[in-house]
Amino acid sequence: MRDPLTYLYRCFDREGQLLYVGVADDVERRKRQHAGEKYWWHDVARVTKMAFPRRIEALWAEWAVITTCAPLYNATATIPAVPGETTRPAPTARRDTNYQLTAPAIRAGMTDEQVEQYAEQRAQAVLAHGETKASAMREYWLTCASLGVEARGTRMAKAAGSAESKGRDLAIRWRRDLQSGASTADIAAALERVTTDLSSTNTEES
Repeated sequence: MRDPLTYLYRCFDREGQLLYVGVADDVERRKRQHAGEKYWWHDVARVTKMAFPRRIEALWAEWAVITTCAPLYNATATIPAVPGETTRPAPTARRDTNYQLTAPAIRAGMTDEQVEQYAEQRAQAVLAHGETKASAMREYWLTCASLGVEARGTRMAKAAGSAESKGRDLAIRWRRDLQSGASTADIAAALERVTTDLSSTNTEES
């Protein structure tokens, strides 16, 4: 019987560096394929996997990990387009990566600055609903990460009315969590929320 789940898998070397992230229905089969095809496979010391009930959730999570953690051997970061649209190259490329990015269609046309402005709005909406400053910073960070932008801790803290040192510390910690897999599902869920929100906004403005 076929396993109904889809898996996000991560490949690490002996020092714990993230080498590659991918999506597969059968991780063991994919590992055998990589062993025969990928020149870097001999560097892999550990493979972890995380199950998702829907393939699109695993693909969203893959996008989040690639754009935020920059695995050494991932060549591209892609995500399914919003229905009725197509994916296009991101308007700006990250300076600290050596791979080509393909942004979600919903992000096309948004600069990194515009993404952070949007993240500020989402953080302030969380505060308006009576949530904590930490929750507002989390929403800011998840919004940026889901759209392929590395959140600046000081700006994140300012958006939530918190101390800059707290924002810097949390941004570093959450980035490390994502590399280890702790935040992947949260970012996949955030991207779904952001996509729904921005799709609705675009529809209203058209």
